[in-house]
Amino acid sequence: MAGVSSKCATKRKIIDENRSFQEKWEEEFCFISGHKEGTAICLICRETVVGIKRYNLFRHYTSKHSSFTEAYPLDTIERKNKITHLKSSIHRQQNIMTVAVGQNEAITKASYQVCNILAKRMKPFTDAELMKECMITVSQTLFQNFSNSKQIMAEVKKLTLSESTCRRRVEDISKNLFEAVIDKLKNCKYFSLSCDSSTDITSMSQCSLFVRYCTMDGIIEEDFLAVITMKGRTRGCDFMEVLKEFVEKHSIPVNKLISVCTDGCPSMVGANIGLIALMKKEWNLSNLLPIHCLLHQETLACKISNNKLKDVMNTIVNIINFIRARELNHRKFKDLLEELQANYGDVILHTAVRWLSKGKVLERFFYLKHEIILFLQQSGKEFPQLQQNDWWTLAAFLTDITMKFNSLNLEMQGPNKIIGQMTNKVFAFEDKLQLYINELEAGDFSNFPTVSALQSEVSIPDSTIHQELISYLKEYLREIQNRFDDVRKIKNCFILVENPWHVENEDMKLFCQFGFSKTQLMNEIIELKHDTQLKASFIEHREKQEYIKFWKNTPSKYKSLQDCAQFVLTIFPSTYLCEASFSKMSFLKNKYRNRLSTHLEDTMRIACSPKDADIQEIIKKVQHHNS
Repeated sequence: MAGVSSKCATKRKIIDENRSFQEKWEEEFCFISGHKEGTAICLICRETVVGIKRYNLFRHYTSKHSSFTEAYPLDTIERKNKITHLKSSIHRQQNIMTVAVGQNEAITKASYQVCNILAKRMKPFTDAELMKECMITVSQTLFQNFSNSKQIMAEVKKLTLSESTCRRRVEDISKNLFEAVIDKLKNCKYFSLSCDSSTDITSMSQCSLFVRYCTMDGIIEEDFLAVITMKGRTRGCDFMEVLKEFVEKHSIPVNKLISVCTDGCPSMVGANIGLIALMKKEWNLSNLLPIHCLLHQETLACKISNNKLKDVMNTIVNIINFIRARELNHRKFKDLLEELQANYGDVILHTAVRWLSKGKVLERFFYLKHEIILFLQQSGKEFPQLQQNDWWTLAAFLTDITMKFNSLNLEMQGPNKIIGQMTNKVFAFEDKLQLYINELEAGDFSNFPTVSALQSEVSIPDSTIHQELISYLKEYLREIQNRFDDVRKIKNCFILVENPWHVENEDMKLFCQFGFSKTQLMNEIIELKHDTQLKASFIEHREKQEYIKFWKNTPSKYKSLQDCAQFVLTIFPSTYLCEASFSKMSFLKNKYRNRLSTHLEDTMRIACSPKDADIQEIIKKVQHHNS
């Protein structure tokens, strides 16, 4: 209409009128205020009227319940009692509905909790039905004398734990965990990747990805990101293709990626067409720091070739295989050990793919050497080497040095490792190797307990064997120095995290290659070295190994130093988590579940993630159905 403003033409909303329910309408029209704003409920027919206006309530009352006034006249005791009765009835019904909804929600939550436990333990989906059967049986026994036993049993039987339900629950839990990780990545300071691949029981290559990120609050966390099935070839470009698709699909900010840790295979670290080279080129990450898994390098360094030690190991493996391969031999050997009351009840089979297997095999073999020699004599099996003292010297040395390798390897295993602490262990081991070389050259075997024990039993051979041992240690020392040469060049950066007061000013320039300001860092490190109050706080945190907490709470005037420290803390030093996930994958996707593919990632995420899903948040989005 001409002349009417747009403001006047706007339709008036009832909610904008701020009308409130008046108590007198309760007795006058038999209405009470509804749960939703702007509504009222009729006590007589339970109908909801929208729009709290006197006329609306009056019209409903007079058109539908006019006879109520005749039966219960206004301002009478009978009318008041009737309205009180109607109110009690409707409140009772509402309470019943509330309890029913709450109970259904509790049953759904319990179902999710059971499925979460099964997935964490990597059990088949069909085990959910078995769990329900167990709970029913246990409840019948435990609660049979309870007054409400029938009610308890009824609730237990309502649990929905079929195979298909368990599968859907696992999907929901995995989705919740995944969305939480993606949200953290989108809002973090930096993040790094740990990437490795392995082949499952169906010969499919599976690429496992873990992520470590620094939140804006300075908290460092690591979590499972994904396991991606590689179809076809596994070249660097193939890994890049699936990774790029994954990143784009979930909008992961790759500009925050600072480091990638791999097993060092050509498809990962190739100079031109390796995954890391392609990532630098595709995502313009010139400062991306590649890390060759420190655990993997240490294991590779141990595999240096020495013909005499190799022959010793082969002989030991052949002897163990002779004992263990035939059931009769194995039973006879175990009976002999029991008869002789040996410290161990059996020998251990050697498995090359298990890094720590070799040391345990050698240790057990050496401690059972007398029993093994006796058994071989009784069996008529000849191994002439066992009669030679120089062979036993090499075996004892191999046992000792392998146990030292294993000890270093075990110290470096585990989640949430700091790269500086791991490199310190490696470089300390280098110094120990030099010590062992010097001692052996002086004829001192004190750091080799098995050789020392053998020395008390037999005469140690001439210096030729000594030179063989020294030569092996020198070769190993060169190998480990070469393999860790790249990390050695930047190791002084890592000191900042564990002791910033011992960092040389010049070492701070190493951070410039990662995009940090040299001027700002130099000014801050000089000021920090004269901050005695902060140093006292650092000493207190260091005693508790709380480096993350210290750098999280560092004063803002050391912002660049804080960024550098958190940068170092975010770096993955090894692919340990990937290797651990492959062990879980082998357990999950075994010969009985070799068709598991669609839900492999979901189950692995629940099993590998250190965090728990927000089940309360999940059940808000699902419908509650009972069994």
